Amino acid sequence: MTHDTGSWAGLAERYPPVESTASAVAAPSARHRQTIQIGPVRWKRCVSVCITPEGLHLIMPSPGALLKVLGLMGKAPIFIPWTDIVGAEPARLFMLPGYRLLIGNPLVATVTVYAELYSAIYPYLPEAQTAS
Repeated sequence: MTHDTGSWAGLAERYPPVESTASAVAAPSARHRQTIQIGPVRWKRCVSVCITPEGLHLIMPSPGALLKVLGLMGKAPIFIPWTDIVGAEPARLFMLPGYRLLIGNPLVATVTVYAELYSAIYPYLPEAQTAS
């Protein structure tokens, strides 16, 4: 079992947003107010997760300018290409079944999602492509 590793800031630095990030968050398929965990930190019902053919977009909008200035909310968007998600393993998130996505080789970070969100992500993962 892999230890939780990485941070939002570290992922955002390594995986900056791409041109399509703004349109991805506005797409009907975007899932807003999701709970995820990056490394050891859980982000509860505040992340927009957008699944596109190119990769996984993670966006945390700022609820207000003051909170952003204080550094309390609002983070740089993240875009992780599918090829950089090198594996997944069963995990728990707030005591519910989920999966820990392994990002980078060597491992840069882990992103844990609920099982329902993982089922939408799975068809895009390299391991699913080689299984079909």
